[in-house]
Amino acid sequence: MRISQWIAVVSAAVMGIVSTASAAQASEQHGERAPRIVGGGYLTIEQAPWQVLVYASNGILSGYCGGAIIADNYVLTAAHCLTKFSAQELTVFAGNEVWLDGEPIEVSTMYIHEDYDENTFFADVALLKLSSSLPSNAKSISLISASEQSELETEVGISTPNNFFVSGWGATSSDGVSETILLKGVSMTGVSDSSCGWNYDSNYQFNQTLADSTICANSAQAEGVCSGDSGGPLVWQNPSRVADSDEGKRLAGIVSFGYKYQCGSQFYEDGFTQVSTYLSWIDAKMAEGNSVALGGGGGGGAAGWLSFIALGFFMMRRRLHLS
Repeated sequence: MRISQWIAVVSAAVMGIVSTASAAQASEQHGERAPRIVGGGYLTIEQAPWQVLVYASNGILSGYCGGAIIADNYVLTAAHCLTKFSAQELTVFAGNEVWLDGEPIEVSTMYIHEDYDENTFFADVALLKLSSSLPSNAKSISLISASEQSELETEVGISTPNNFFVSGWGATSSDGVSETILLKGVSMTGVSDSSCGWNYDSNYQFNQTLADSTICANSAQAEGVCSGDSGGPLVWQNPSRVADSDEGKRLAGIVSFGYKYQCGSQFYEDGFTQVSTYLSWIDAKMAEGNSVALGGGGGGGAAGWLSFIALGFFMMRRRLHLS
């Protein structure tokens, strides 16, 4: 089954959700870049059993992001979602397509990539170790390998349509206002590194470092990720492994950022952290986590004051700036 066939529309009332979400403030140099499903359809958790919701609250700030189960007790998400929280202030909800209706699981350890840059969203990746078991209907997704990344890039180079699938509980309208408590998913088309505007600096020079850490994707329609989808899974299906038990589905990216003035823009790509670039880091942190007793705080880089404001008062800022 190809990715474009995954979406199933659920005939249910769509309700508003608590007005909290995660984001990070872009620098002047990258002033159009901001974290944020528009279009697509509603999903059951069986269609994306690796999808989780990461909820953060410390009594002052609260917010949520998506995440992807990559092992029995590990979740991969975006760094920008977590920089103002400790592991003990995080709860992962798994095994349900309804927002906050999944089984709540505490986080024992949090790892934020040491090179995460809040201005460019470089190395926007974080790993969470869970303190207890996942529900039986929650399943991990395999990470894309380095060799599969090469196959993917070849596929993108020939403009294969709808070769990605992304899911989340984020805003559902291009202005970032409409919301849902039901999981949504949408197909997207990969964009080559050289064709992606986010891979160019303020002097319009191609930046290979950014390109190597980012997957870009968009759609011919007004579809894509939006506020609240950050940290969620970008899935690619390996066409040579469709007959496998997992149908060849691979975690290729993590929702990182998009055009802050409009979600699902046909003219601006959405940006995803390229998982294959961080395979060694993920392996190292999982090995470290397996040697740490439960209750460790974990840690990583710290965001600046602007990220603090963006995360704590995100919904108000999003309604003004659509970021």
